[in-house]
Amino acid sequence: MTMKPPPNDPYSGAPPFERSWQILPGRGLWFAGSQVVKVIVGASSVITAIVALYFAGVYAHDAWLFPNEKDYTTLRHLGAGMSVEHFDEVLGAPSISVATLIERGDDVDEGRSFTYIKDKYLVEIIGTSDGDTIMYSVLTCDEDFLVTFDAPTGSTVQLGASSLPDSDSSGSAPVQIWYESDLTVGSPVVYQETMVADAAGATRYRAYGFGVNAVCDPANAFSTAAGDPLPGYSGPVEGAPSDIVEFRQATRPNFYIETANGWPLYDDNLIGLGAARAHLPAWFLAEND
Repeated sequence: MTMKPPPNDPYSGAPPFERSWQILPGRGLWFAGSQVVKVIVGASSVITAIVALYFAGVYAHDAWLFPNEKDYTTLRHLGAGMSVEHFDEVLGAPSISVATLIERGDDVDEGRSFTYIKDKYLVEIIGTSDGDTIMYSVLTCDEDFLVTFDAPTGSTVQLGASSLPDSDSSGSAPVQIWYESDLTVGSPVVYQETMVADAAGATRYRAYGFGVNAVCDPANAFSTAAGDPLPGYSGPVEGAPSDIVEFRQATRPNFYIETANGWPLYDDNLIGLGAARAHLPAWFLAEND
């Protein structure tokens, strides 16, 4: 006797391949497994793409958009008063180390000056015999290295971006301008503007200033707009000769300097002299030659 399919099941008795919703158990395992593999492979591709995009973004950030940001951060976390050991940990071994006498009144200490030469900048410090630093200075010959420092007064100082009168965000005039035009051969040629000369409690016992070191100039000298040697001057900005005034308006600073532990920053204080061209490697000087 032949059984007829119920009228409400039009697919009853039809071959399995015609049952669009039904999958045989063996094929079901294969189908489910293949779908899982596809999902895993797809997810892996997405994750790989996201990771690749992340590292590409990091590289673009560091190499193209903000190539100096890591150096800026490093320098902002250094300062006068920190230990020499800390500078060594952050910057590595110094490139130059020279014994120097540190004099304040009748007190004389046998300290050392240390110079750390990096790709786009150099750091100079003077350390006491106890291993503390009383001076911290940063110099760059790279015109695109626009590092900003937090000054002891709460203002900021940026190198390379604006002319000397506009480099300190406070808008204050320097208490003293200093430039020595009659120097011996091999001495650092430095134009310095001192913003705080006496390191007192109001400025956390720090003094600071900024200016231009001619070490970045192939001629190792400063000149007026007419090409004549810049005249020497030491004193307040109000009494500066016209050549100095014009020089200030046309020149951007390439170094920042600060002291700590109550050390002043005066024109006759050797702490503020900076690097000499003869002491620096050619590749560093070539940044701006």
